[in-house]
Amino acid sequence: MNVGEKIIPIDITKEMIQAAVYNATKYHHKSTDGTIELFEASIDDPPSMPLPAETAHVVISNGVINLCRDKKAAFEMAFQMLKHGGRFLFSDVCQAPDRKPSDKSCITAGDSSDVWSAWISGCLAVDTYLQLLGQVGFVNV
Repeated sequence: MNVGEKIIPIDITKEMIQAAVYNATKYHHKSTDGTIELFEASIDDPPSMPLPAETAHVVISNGVINLCRDKKAAFEMAFQMLKHGGRFLFSDVCQAPDRKPSDKSCITAGDSSDVWSAWISGCLAVDTYLQLLGQVGFVNV
């Protein structure tokens, strides 16, 4: 990390923010020197987002988009937070093109149907994710 750069964990839960701070400090980034700012917000609720546009070089989302009610708003917020030429990295669950949302064949032995339904119920098809990313301005997806 270069001088003047910051790590800004944003999450809807304090526990995940604390985990981000722990991991950053574990890898030699001190939260007491101003390099880490903590924010509790929801990426699909623009009024709750405490950052101005064009703040970040990189926005990382891991398993969050499928939990958002308004996925397009979440992608819009990520796009707005990025500086010109910034990168959006996200990892999430999605529906395979040949599977219906009701198809539970991916459940392994011992998985709970309740857990599966809570996790998978918000996911979209890959093509839909790609369309939404393009609609909000992302290129080279």
